Amino acid sequence: MKSLSKFNKFFEEVKSLLRKPELLFLPGQLAFSLVFSIIPALSLLSAFASKFNVSLDFIYIFVEKTFSVHTAEYIVNMFATQELTFTNILVIIIALVIASNGFNAVIISADQMYGLKPTEPIKRRIKSFFLTAFFFVLLLFILIVPVFGNTIVALVSKVI
Repeated sequence: MKSLSKFNKFFEEVKSLLRKPELLFLPGQLAFSLVFSIIPALSLLSAFASKFNVSLDFIYIFVEKTFSVHTAEYIVNMFATQELTFTNILVIIIALVIASNGFNAVIISADQMYGLKPTEPIKRRIKSFFLTAFFFVLLLFILIVPVFGNTIVALVSKVI
């Protein structure tokens, strides 16, 4: 009987923790926003990588295994040409907004978890754009340095 009462007490504590406002929306919102921003993020990455003639095979393989062949072909072929058309610019802007939603959710979650007052929506959106841009610069750096490392070193050594 004593172990049953301990179990009930434990169950009640877990139930009360799961009903806290933070746990009602934060994990689901954060997961949804980050998963929802994967395809736009990969679209942006493929757009910038195609401008540097970097192979997009890793993006194609990841999307093909995660989603479908058609989605992978769409993302990689969308930016296969070197031309910058109105459609490509529109896709990049929309993808940037959607991809920044993931970082926007991270900012909201961090504010909520650390008990800070919520950030103003415009400030939060600007922060999420900067975080998204920083994230893509970091990814591009990871892609460009191994591919063009020798060329970059040669150019820097000529300048210095």
